[in-house]
Amino acid sequence: LHPASGSSFFWEHQEPDFRKVGLRFIAYDRRGHGQTMVTDAGASSSAADDLEELTQHLKLDRFHLMGTAAGGGVALDFALSFPH
Repeated sequence: LHPASGSSFFWEHQEPDFRKVGLRFIAYDRRGHGQTMVTDAGASSSAADDLEELTQHLKLDRFHLMGTAAGGGVALDFALSFPH
C-alpha cells in the first residue's frame, strides 16, 4: 500500500525483486490517488473496506500485506478489521 503522497507507481522498483523470489505482486491506487476516479455516488467506505473488496474480487485467501507511511496505517486497519 502506497503512502498518501503517492500511488501504485511507488512500488515500480520493488516489484521485480518480489517477483524474482516467486511472489505474485499486486499494487493498486487507493481511492483518491493515482488513476482512481472518485465520485460522490455510492456508499462511503474506509481504505480497509476497499482493500477487503479487492481481496474478495481477486479471491485472495492468504497474502502478505505491505504498506509504507499512510499505507502502513491502512494495512494495520485492515489487519484489525478483517483478521481472517
